[in-house]
Amino acid sequence: MKNLLAIIFSGFVVIMGVSSLCAGQTNINLIDTPTANVLNKNHYNLNFRFYQEGGILIQGMAGLTEKLTIGASYGGVGVVGIGPIKGNPEPAFSLKYKLGEEGKNLPFALSAGYE
Repeated sequence: MKNLLAIIFSGFVVIMGVSSLCAGQTNINLIDTPTANVLNKNHYNLNFRFYQEGGILIQGMAGLTEKLTIGASYGGVGVVGIGPIKGNPEPAFSLKYKLGEEGKNLPFALSAGYE
């Protein structure tokens, strides 16, 4: 059963990666550092992080407007491997609003948000 889940999960990750490359979506994070960029309207981003003890954190974000991105994340330990699965105590939420775009009047892009 776990092998089947691993195969399905791997296929899902590959499909998500290829679809985001084909869509030409702007990166909103530079490695682990947030940028001022937000997701375009009607675009999404799904991110998986693996950590010790078989832990995984799944984060999803969606562009509601050209300037507003919302997201949520949840995870737990013991998801990958054998052993009991223990979820995180609560999910996390994020909100990001683009205040200004780099251009003639502003020498940098500016966003405000909470994660």
